[in-house]
Amino acid sequence: MNQTKRFEKLIIDSTVSDFYDLKWKKTKIKNTYDASIRISSPADLKFKNYKGYETITLIGFLEHTKDSQYGTTKEFKNTNEINFKYSNIESDKLEGIITKRIYIDTLVNGEDSVRIIYKKYILNNTNNSNELSHLIEVFDFYKDNKFSMNLIKK
Repeated sequence: MNQTKRFEKLIIDSTVSDFYDLKWKKTKIKNTYDASIRISSPADLKFKNYKGYETITLIGFLEHTKDSQYGTTKEFKNTNEINFKYSNIESDKLEGIITKRIYIDTLVNGEDSVRIIYKKYILNNTNNSNELSHLIEVFDFYKDNKFSMNLIKK
């Protein structure tokens, strides 16, 4: 899955939108960048006050140094705000994946269980390199959550 943003009168409706905001900037250290990600998920809004609510977010991304390219993974618990550093000698490009697991205690047939919600997002900070952009369509949602493709320009 990638991001979904539903708008009501040009404002994102966070109760049904599932997306992240990414900000990055160059640090004083050569070829090193600070990145900040804020994840917005309707599941968090719905379940954050439930018993046993816990989140684990993993990000995996590529780093480029003088003589190598390697993958880095970082884990964050119980937060939708993620801050980290990355290195890239070629540019400020950041590519990878974000996975988020939400755990909620529940009962199934009177037995303790855990409900798990699993989300995946493509992580990319370049405007023109989203390889999936040709698959994204604009839909017009109605109150019953049925949609129409009337907004698509031909």
